[in-house]
Amino acid sequence: MGYHPRIYLSQEKGTIKLVKGREESRWITLTDDVWTLVMKRRNEIKRLARRVLPYSRRQEKVAKMKLFFDVRNDDWAEMGPTIREMRHNTRIETNDAISRAEIEYKARHREPASGVVG
Repeated sequence: MGYHPRIYLSQEKGTIKLVKGREESRWITLTDDVWTLVMKRRNEIKRLARRVLPYSRRQEKVAKMKLFFDVRNDDWAEMGPTIREMRHNTRIETNDAISRAEIEYKARHREPASGVVG
């Protein structure tokens, strides 16, 4: 397909790692190897992004791809602040979504009352 990615084994099966949650963290053991796929050629990244953009549903991913296309100078000094702000907004939106889901879950799974009406 004309791409030149590199693939690396980043974590082996059986590795114990800390997974940080919003309120608590926990240790897990990986049940599979974790691989990292890296592409560094900008023209290939742009070509791939153009191909996957129509299928992307997550707003923050679409925004990052569009930013990548819009920036004439591929310098981090130009894109960095915008990307940092996007990451910050994504964290806020994710935490809000988790909070809403917790509230909805608790409302749906509330234990029945003890029989006292009131």
